[in-house]
Amino acid sequence: MAARFDPELTLMDAVHGWAFAKRGVVGQTMSAAVQRVQAGYRMELRRAERFTIDDDTTRLCCHLSHELDRMQGWAFLARLPYDTVWLEFSLHAKVLEFAAMGSLKEEVALSLVSPRCGFLLTRDETDGARWVAHQFVQIDDDKGGWYPAPGILAYVFDPEGTGYEPVRGSKLWRSSALGARKGFPPFDLYTRADLSEPMRQVDPEHVLFGIYTPEGSPVEDFLTSRTAIIPDPWTEAWLRGKPEEDLHRLYQRQIREEAGQLRWLITLLAMINGLPREIRPVVRRTGTRTANFHVLPYFQHHTITIRVPKEDRVVWARSTLDREIRNSRRPLHDVIGHWRVAEYGKAMRGRICRHQPTMIEHGLGMCERCEMLIRWIPPHQRGDPNIGIVTHDKYKVET
Repeated sequence: MAARFDPELTLMDAVHGWAFAKRGVVGQTMSAAVQRVQAGYRMELRRAERFTIDDDTTRLCCHLSHELDRMQGWAFLARLPYDTVWLEFSLHAKVLEFAAMGSLKEEVALSLVSPRCGFLLTRDETDGARWVAHQFVQIDDDKGGWYPAPGILAYVFDPEGTGYEPVRGSKLWRSSALGARKGFPPFDLYTRADLSEPMRQVDPEHVLFGIYTPEGSPVEDFLTSRTAIIPDPWTEAWLRGKPEEDLHRLYQRQIREEAGQLRWLITLLAMINGLPREIRPVVRRTGTRTANFHVLPYFQHHTITIRVPKEDRVVWARSTLDREIRNSRRPLHDVIGHWRVAEYGKAMRGRICRHQPTMIEHGLGMCERCEMLIRWIPPHQRGDPNIGIVTHDKYKVET
């Protein structure tokens, strides 16, 4: 039997323990392919920068994710702050806020909703902004315990993608998008509630974002061309050999169930990158635990709080993100390598330090001048090639 987890355990720690399991919840033996995916998940989780999102930030994200006319700009800010990130939040807080906003089609039944949700986000390519998100939820059992479970779908998103070369799958997992797979049926949109008059057929990504219109829209086309839905690698390995028709029905049902989820995640990343934030370390739980004869320590993580005024917080956050994206939309250009302050909760305000690093290890060092932790940012490209491309013939260095 799969291990059950106590109520005080974080979802990230539970997923780490689950990734060592060799049997399913009801005792099925996991195949070698399934265990390889689990090994990949636990390796990424160990190297990830791990964060929990506080409930106020979760609720603010619910409101901002409905700013559909701004989503095209904000999506440009939806980048991973680190190569691998774990984001964990209260799914109950999210669902209750959407219910209070009147945006849910049905009444809330919290007993059917996972208390918490976590996303493991990794870069989908080594030299770009494209990322892939794997979802994990908490499932209660009938014995007062619970266990983590991976999502059925995974999302691929490229904030720098173009409509000329739409995202058609995951390079990391070598998995093509569901809409690009032979035999996967498109979604029918209807003009009548009795489903008697089909309006048009759309790809799965249109349904996932939940913003489709009868005639289509620039925002809809912009987001869907930068998005791909793939079966979660664990789910695909677990269900290998099942009839294709059954898998298609499962994926279609889940896409409808998760409509708006990726839009919310994109908004959250834009908030983290574009709004004032406070990052606080959480005291790590002491001791160790075992998982399939492996001794595991508890994870260290931090809590992210978006700091906005209490009054008119949605208006203030909206205008701040708009200003940030106006400053971010620059032509594609080369950025030279540089040092950046990486100490949580601190920034160089009011003065500029010409960092002199010492004690460098794995790209991190200590500045002899400002005595802050600094990280080396390698040379890279930044900007929108649709606006233009800037090239530098040479840099002039003066001493």
